[in-house]
Amino acid sequence: MNGLSRRDFLKAVGIGSVGVMVAACAPGSAPAAGDAAPAEAARKLVVASFYAVDQTAGWAGLVDQFEQDNPGVTVETQVTPSEEYLPKILTQIAADTPPDVLGVENTPFIQFVRKNVLLDLTPLLEADQVFKATDFFPKLIGRYTVDGKVWGIPYDVQPICCLFYNKDHFDAAGLDYPTNEWRNADLLAAAQATTKTEGDRTSQYGFHLAETAADRNLFVYSNGGTVADSVETPTKATFDDPKTVEGMQFWSDLIHTHKVAPSPGFFQQGGMGGADLFATGRLAMFVGGYWELVFAPDKFGQVPFGMQIAPAGADGTRGYATGGTAYCASQTTKNPDTAWEFIKYFMGMPGYEAAFAAAPKGIIYPPAYIPAYESEVYLANPNPPVENLNINGDAAEYAWFTPHYEKWVELRDTVIIPETGLIGNGEKTVEEALAVMQKAVEEAFASN
Repeated sequence: MNGLSRRDFLKAVGIGSVGVMVAACAPGSAPAAGDAAPAEAARKLVVASFYAVDQTAGWAGLVDQFEQDNPGVTVETQVTPSEEYLPKILTQIAADTPPDVLGVENTPFIQFVRKNVLLDLTPLLEADQVFKATDFFPKLIGRYTVDGKVWGIPYDVQPICCLFYNKDHFDAAGLDYPTNEWRNADLLAAAQATTKTEGDRTSQYGFHLAETAADRNLFVYSNGGTVADSVETPTKATFDDPKTVEGMQFWSDLIHTHKVAPSPGFFQQGGMGGADLFATGRLAMFVGGYWELVFAPDKFGQVPFGMQIAPAGADGTRGYATGGTAYCASQTTKNPDTAWEFIKYFMGMPGYEAAFAAAPKGIIYPPAYIPAYESEVYLANPNPPVENLNINGDAAEYAWFTPHYEKWVELRDTVIIPETGLIGNGEKTVEEALAVMQKAVEEAFASN
């Protein structure tokens, strides 16, 4: 990604962090051989998604195969920058030209539900004899279930739990490779052993928490901390929880006290990202999402790397912030059955196999659909791109979603991320920054 974080990459390609649209007309029989198909018989499935990962991970092959399996149906892909995505959808619905299928990232998902953009998929899901809610990781299908109704089908299982490490650096330091028994103290010890300095200059850092985890909650969650009293129905901010403060302090200390991790400003000045630093051999470990590998497999191929689940806290507690997207049908689609067939295909085994076959490097996201996850295409892959492909599924039960609050994206972008950046750059103490977050989120909750 040329040093860009996932968020910056999405902005750079003009897609943003929210939505591939599918416009569908009613299914009909294919025209007889030799007959000219009337224009009204053409069926266009308008599918909308918010970032280019589907194209980079076999999207074209998936669409081609779906069109072959559904003669007469064409899929049109529409892409919209994140800040324009929801307003555009609402405008299309008002004009009676809605997309049929929408990709919605898990954080702003509640906005789409509350604005009545999405079709309740519960009846379609319950009536299906093959495609079942129980075939998905429980926490993921649960995220897209609101008021007892399923509004979206999860595409990927993406907890920010992947500890990528440079095997050469570990060998040189005489260290054993990370294991799934690691605690945060083990990570710190390894980071100290693999950090190299030359005078006042650090030539090799031991650890980095990828910039995509911008709110730095890995150590908060593994320390038993939280950011709100409830994910599903938040009413109170908990940035003042001592466990939250202690977890954030651990991340700050990695940068300022132990000096084993670069500050956010390091990347802002250098024009690179954690994956770049890792690829050039100047970083021993970093934690990010599996998408880091999907986006830039060649970059990772420059060093001998391994992957392990990110460490637990001192008492064994695990917790991982998470990415992930659901695909949904527009509430006003004129062809819900066709839209549902595409969603099932895309989220299910046929679509995953077609995407994998077309992916340039044979690397795509870990699927949220458990039969696909456990298949030879992913978990049982005889030629895996990296060991420990089970990490994402193992971490799914420890995934922490952001609070289901309509204004959380705004709070994240205007308060939480900037304040954590000030911590990382040494411009505020942990207590000072968390106090600002606490006040802003409490006021937002109170005014809801």
